[in-house]
Amino acid sequence: MPSQESGAALAERTLPALVLLAISMSCGAEDRQEFFQGSIGVGSDYTFRGVSPTLGEFAAQASVGAELPAGFYTYAWASNIDFVPASEPDDGARYEVDLGVGYSKELNDKWAIDLAFVRYLFPGTVEGVDYNFDELIARLTFAGKYAATVAHSNDIDNQGTSSVNYEVSVNVDLVSDTTLTVRYGLFDLARAYGSDYTYVESSLARQFGSTTITLSYANTSDAAESIFNPQATGSRLMLSLLYGW
Repeated sequence: MPSQESGAALAERTLPALVLLAISMSCGAEDRQEFFQGSIGVGSDYTFRGVSPTLGEFAAQASVGAELPAGFYTYAWASNIDFVPASEPDDGARYEVDLGVGYSKELNDKWAIDLAFVRYLFPGTVEGVDYNFDELIARLTFAGKYAATVAHSNDIDNQGTSSVNYEVSVNVDLVSDTTLTVRYGLFDLARAYGSDYTYVESSLARQFGSTTITLSYANTSDAAESIFNPQATGSRLMLSLLYGW
């Protein structure tokens, strides 16, 4: 995340508890199992749009989500973070919590759309520091493999300026429950930080029942160093373990 600022997706991440509680109270055990999904995971590092929110350190994460009627869904995702090196003034940010609601629909046997509103929260920051912001995310998918995503914020990192992220991705199913995913994106932060940057993320994921082991690689263009702390940018290799239900 930007040095002494934030930035957080996953488009791309993962519920308001009251909504989930209301659904849970109205459903039987079997229905709840179909409605709810969740995961816990650990990793040597993780990236969001090519940048490490932990400055290259260990990450522990959890998510929970619910499928609602008529294609709607809701989710929450949380992770430890560390935007600021020990040598710089502490911003107090230790955790990120993303709350999202969305709508997903198959247009036909090839095309599908996904629209989401995500609130990124960074509790515990020191007085005078506020990173919280919202993002609208739209994704168009073809054949379940190819996707184009646009994410827009009117107030990125609570800076009072807008941002847009453009991303294309492809998922390829390999042998033995193994999937290769490659993403390429352009994050336009010119209004907030005077520059934009490009990134590439690739991952090889192998599923063993409810557990997924992922080996990932990420890299950012040189321009990212003018926006984020250098420890958060550049190339990195990561290993993660995720258990889902």
